[in-house]
Amino acid sequence: MTEPARRRLPLRPLLLVAVVVGSIAVARATGVADSLTLVELQALVSNAGLAAIPVYWAVFLAAVALTVPGYPFVVLGVLVFGAPVGVPVALAGAGLSGTLVTAGYRAIGGNPTAAPRWRVVQRGLELVDRRPVLGIALLRSVLMISGPANLLLALAGVRPLHNLLGTVLGLVPATLLAAVAVDLLVAFFGGAA
Repeated sequence: MTEPARRRLPLRPLLLVAVVVGSIAVARATGVADSLTLVELQALVSNAGLAAIPVYWAVFLAAVALTVPGYPFVVLGVLVFGAPVGVPVALAGAGLSGTLVTAGYRAIGGNPTAAPRWRVVQRGLELVDRRPVLGIALLRSVLMISGPANLLLALAGVRPLHNLLGTVLGLVPATLLAAVAVDLLVAFFGGAA
């Protein structure tokens, strides 16, 4: 008789939770959490000037590489940079992080050995093969900058330029929606105070 297979703990999600909880604990213990208000972040970005943009992109990229969904970073970019600057900065950050992480997955994972089993995934890959920018834009408009979208595009072997253009194009509606919603919420809560 063989010994039953032991269940493995999902290491990556546990590591992500540990990093988030540890970061929050350190931020509270050091007092950094007290200064992470919207007003403080906007002042920090304003004081940093253009240097804040690559820092934002680096944090965005690192989070997406750790499979954190990217859309909260789009909203954060609109919030801290303001809509006129935040929309293009957030779109560029989304495009860069989605493209680089997908390329990284492709470099690490290589070529797929078999076709996907799910028909919806097969059809998505066929669309990306036939019309890459449109297919990527449709995929990103639904799944945004997420681990599943990045993995699917890595399996499709998309070109980085197609990925960048499709990602930015697919996220335009959601980013503009975030800009309008953020402005309305800030006006509402700012006026209520």
